[in-house]
Amino acid sequence: MHIEAHIEPVERPFPSTMVRAMYDDGQRDGVKKYEQLWTARVGEDTVRLACIPLFAYGMAWNDLLTISPDHSVLRVEKAAGHKALRAAGKDREQGAKLVLEVSQLADDMNLKYETHGGGYVAIDIPPGSGDTIDSVLAYLNREGVKFEYEVVP
Repeated sequence: MHIEAHIEPVERPFPSTMVRAMYDDGQRDGVKKYEQLWTARVGEDTVRLACIPLFAYGMAWNDLLTISPDHSVLRVEKAAGHKALRAAGKDREQGAKLVLEVSQLADDMNLKYETHGGGYVAIDIPPGSGDTIDSVLAYLNREGVKFEYEVVP
């Protein structure tokens, strides 16, 4: 088993409930991979996502999640309308530049973001942010950065 953890989540609710979501990294090595997610409990088996998922798909910041007794994510109970944009540098040099420049871009645009491992960044795109996403996508395209933009229903 392999677990990716959020070192600097956008929120650290108190008290926090840590949950895990399985993800597929495209490797066929037989190792189960999980992302540890920060959440705030809102019910017996319901939590609110308090971080921006970097690897797990189908969820975004502030979504309500149903979890199992062992704290595994079962499903999105209610989407909050946020979107997750994920980008990764193709190598260590581009990754460092990406994190630095996208962090500055997100700060300038007053967007929440998280970084991981020196080469990954996830940006929260709040509901109704059409112009904002166009600006971020233009930067990523201009820099030749590999990115994924997931519209969560």
